[in-house]
Amino acid sequence: MTTTALQLEDILTERTGAITEPCSCGLALVGHGEAYNEEAFHHFLAIERKRSEATERPFLLMLVEFDPSFAHVGHDLAGRIFAALTLSLRDTDVIGWYRNDRIAGAVLTDLGDSPETTAPEQISARVERMLRRHLPAAAASAVYVRLYQVPARSDAAQNWWRS
Repeated sequence: MTTTALQLEDILTERTGAITEPCSCGLALVGHGEAYNEEAFHHFLAIERKRSEATERPFLLMLVEFDPSFAHVGHDLAGRIFAALTLSLRDTDVIGWYRNDRIAGAVLTDLGDSPETTAPEQISARVERMLRRHLPAAAASAVYVRLYQVPARSDAAQNWWRS
């Protein structure tokens, strides 16, 4: 599935909106190692998006989602997903639910001067290795990791790295 830059912009606008109200939650989920719930994650995503627009420095949005055959990600599976993300990403990256119990997300900030300095293939491969190590075989074969550069430079760069 290919997402255009316009579609990602619509997703980000729909999911993050304007930062006009303080986030009412923002507490880490117990047992998920610094994984934020959906509201808190989108609050951090909106803040990073504004920072990126002001500084003209991109960031990466990673989405980890399952094949539609998985109706719900249970507590045990969620713990495994967030453990894998925590072990494979930096301490400064924000991890949480992009969509509760369905799509995990990570905001990878401070990429340096250009996205080319951060190899998306390496990031994606490291996350996929950790997911395969932590998830049951059936879940590992049904998981998809996608990286998006925000803001997108062009339609061609939109699916900057996708696995």
